[in-house]
Amino acid sequence: MGRKKHELRKAQKAKKKQDKASDFQKRPWWVLIAILLTFISYSDIYQNQYLNYDDDVYVTENAPLRTLDVKTLFSEEFLNQYSPLAMTLMGYEFRLADSDPKVIRFFSVLVHILCVILVFLVFRQLFRDDYSAGILALLFGVHPMQVESVAWLAASMKIGTYAFFFLLSIWFYLRFKVDRKPKWMLASFTAFLASCFCKEQAVVLPLTLVSIDYLQGASLISKKAWLNKTPFLIVSLIFGIITLKATGGGGELAQEVYDFALSERVVFASYSIGMYIFKAIIPVDLSFFYTYPIKGDIPSYIFLFPILLIGVLFLFYKALKSDNRWLAFGILFFLVNVALTS
Repeated sequence: MGRKKHELRKAQKAKKKQDKASDFQKRPWWVLIAILLTFISYSDIYQNQYLNYDDDVYVTENAPLRTLDVKTLFSEEFLNQYSPLAMTLMGYEFRLADSDPKVIRFFSVLVHILCVILVFLVFRQLFRDDYSAGILALLFGVHPMQVESVAWLAASMKIGTYAFFFLLSIWFYLRFKVDRKPKWMLASFTAFLASCFCKEQAVVLPLTLVSIDYLQGASLISKKAWLNKTPFLIVSLIFGIITLKATGGGGELAQEVYDFALSERVVFASYSIGMYIFKAIIPVDLSFFYTYPIKGDIPSYIFLFPILLIGVLFLFYKALKSDNRWLAFGILFFLVNVALTS
């Protein structure tokens, strides 16, 4: 009996080694294809100069960034935003590139490619399938909606770095779930903290991790699922307060929104979510900035979008009721990560 158990364990170990070898052979191809096509798709951006919209304010004329005055960058907000780590990293890029926008854009593409690799690793762990993860990584890399966060330097400074640390935190968390070693949870928390220091949207990460727990079998209201997110939730709360303080309660943009009635603001949020869905499928008429309509002259079709949002929420409810975890996860993951941009 003991000998049979020993032989069984030996066979299992041999199979694991074989699977790992097979995975190693398959894994590089899909991610390398995604990397190559992403790199090619951004080959035209290097000829662009600094944008006179806000690249000058955020980068070329930003004295603390150019001089790498880290103390000032971390102790003060800049233009109603608190992104000290993103600005510090951009400061190093600015210095290494000798202020050449072509070189800085090359750094932006490299950060984006690192994100492509992390998307592959994260969703390979979730899907347990190289092909599906490779397709997702490729779509993430070359989708036209990503151009803004790579080609626009003021945007890439914050969005690219925040996304990198955000995805890295998820990857470390998934590693923790595999072997339960505390070092992975600590690494996940550290990467999350870095992401928050790059852009305020990172505060939704705890909800993203809970959605992953749900996909892997946990309940959305499980105390255990929420308990180990406590440090993350505390950091989210702190950075939420910092953001509100930095923006003075929201700044000029928030004041522009508050000029509308609550019902109209709900409509705009629904419209924003709907546009993310439509433009993800059919990426046309893209812009780096979407303005609010003139008060009193809101197009009538915009008022149809709450119906779409209600439909999405109903679909989420049905997915929960039928225990369709993949569908529920997809909807929850999407809504959580666009919530602060709507």
